[in-house]
Amino acid sequence: MARTLIGRESGEHDFYLVKRLHGFSTIVEQYAQKAKAFGADYRALRLPVVTLASRSETHGLNEIDFLKIDVEGVEADVLSGGDWNRFSPKVIVAEAVTPGTVEPAWQDWEPLLLAHADRSALFDTLNRFYVAQEHLYGPPAVRTSALECRAPHVRNRPRAERSATP
Repeated sequence: MARTLIGRESGEHDFYLVKRLHGFSTIVEQYAQKAKAFGADYRALRLPVVTLASRSETHGLNEIDFLKIDVEGVEADVLSGGDWNRFSPKVIVAEAVTPGTVEPAWQDWEPLLLAHADRSALFDTLNRFYVAQEHLYGPPAVRTSALECRAPHVRNRPRAERSATP
């Protein structure tokens, strides 16, 4: 399976693959460097980049029920590459803190989401959840299509119990 990054525009970009701590892997070298504090090194890989709209089109999606974005500091780039008129997910979950910290990081990309759809937001200390208003109280989807954007080689992290705070 070819590795491809999702970004603001198509092309190529360096991806910093962090050894042992793949959750620090990113296209932002300063975030990859933070892993050194935990004894992990990283290496750069040159990878192709496509937009979210292009990836959605390639997969023949007519609608997206669920979109999860966990890309270690480049959520704005992923979201900026979306075509929100053609591919507007019903639910979007995006990591909302600066990598390696609990500092808020959604202020740069949240306006983009809110400008393209009437959405409600919820924050759980790590992620922000957005639900398209027209789907808040509708019947549950029978068939679910999902597109997940995350750093290559990043496995799902164990989920600690979190309290939801608006």
